[in-house]
Amino acid sequence: MALFGHDNPHSRAVALLKITLPLVGLAILSTLFLVSTARVPDDLVPYADVDIADLLREPRLTGPSYAGVTRDGAIVTLSAREALPGEPGTGLGGLARDLNGSLETPDGVHSTFSAGEARLDVNEDLVLLLGGVTISVSTGYTLTFEEGQIALDRTSILAFGGISATGPMGRLRAGLVSIAPAKDSPGHTQMVFKGGVRLLYQP
Repeated sequence: MALFGHDNPHSRAVALLKITLPLVGLAILSTLFLVSTARVPDDLVPYADVDIADLLREPRLTGPSYAGVTRDGAIVTLSAREALPGEPGTGLGGLARDLNGSLETPDGVHSTFSAGEARLDVNEDLVLLLGGVTISVSTGYTLTFEEGQIALDRTSILAFGGISATGPMGRLRAGLVSIAPAKDSPGHTQMVFKGGVRLLYQP
């Protein structure tokens, strides 16, 4: 009598596989469950290593960022390591630590800057740069100074307090530097050095 009622080798092989393959699958699944490693619940959910008491005492936001366009078309971007809330009733917004940002004007001048700290002046739409500031401008100038400010509603960067700069002409020192639209050349941005400017010319 033919196996499973089939009288040719091919039909008998197919009929045999219909029984053996499901059994092999069940055996494999059973083996997986038997040899699987138990997982510790703490390993399943990642968590941040933070001091809860410190976070409650001094609330903060990690990795904040801002992007906007001024009324004269410049693009402003800001990011920081962390930000703390401002003091109610003072007009000062949050304090940001390890700030990085950029300002790109419509005429293509691109400035990047970094500061140890920065504070938002809500009333004036300004970011006050503190704690050692560096600005690099695409025109070839790099400035370092102690304090400055950048406007969020218009193209305006001011640097003051022991400014040192390097540029295409050499090394400069000044009491004030401004980056703003040129008054006598609409559509263009200019950098102006003021306050006891000294230049060490290095062509």
